[in-house]
Amino acid sequence: MPDKGIEYVIYAGQTFEADVAYADIYSKTKKKLYIVDNYIGPKTLLMLKSVPANVKIIIFSDNLRNILRLSEFQTFRTEYPNVNVSFQRTGGKFHDRYIIVDYKCPTEKIYHCGASSKDAGNKITTISKADNRLLYYPMVEDLLLQPVLRLK
Repeated sequence: MPDKGIEYVIYAGQTFEADVAYADIYSKTKKKLYIVDNYIGPKTLLMLKSVPANVKIIIFSDNLRNILRLSEFQTFRTEYPNVNVSFQRTGGKFHDRYIIVDYKCPTEKIYHCGASSKDAGNKITTISKADNRLLYYPMVEDLLLQPVLRLK
C-alpha cells in the first residue's frame, strides 16, 4: 500500500490494508479525532482501539440504515473503556467521508476518504490528505454545532 503520509490507495480485496491505513491515521492522533461517516458500523468502532487513551473522539454520523446499534456500542465500551468516543449528527449534509486529526492543533491533518472505514478494501478507494485545511474549517465548525446522535 503506497503511503507517503499524503494519500493511501487501497485496491479491491485489500481489506486488511485498508484497516492498516485507517489504524495508522487514527494512531497518530494526539488530542482530538473527528470522523465524518454516515455509514458507521461495529468495524468503525473496532478500528478506534488504536487511538491513544487521552484522545477525544467524535463520530459525526446520521447512522443511515441504523447499521450501528446501541447494544453494539455498549459492548464496545465495556471491552474498550479507555476509548473516549461520542456521537453527533451530520445534519443530513454529507455524502463524502472525512477524518480530522487534532483539529486546530499544531499536529492537525484532514483527510478525505472515498469509502467508509467499514467498507474500505471492498473496491478501489483512496484516502487523501487535504492541502488547504482552512477550507474545511466552516464544515467542521458546523459539525460541532450538530446535536448528539442517539443510537437505537
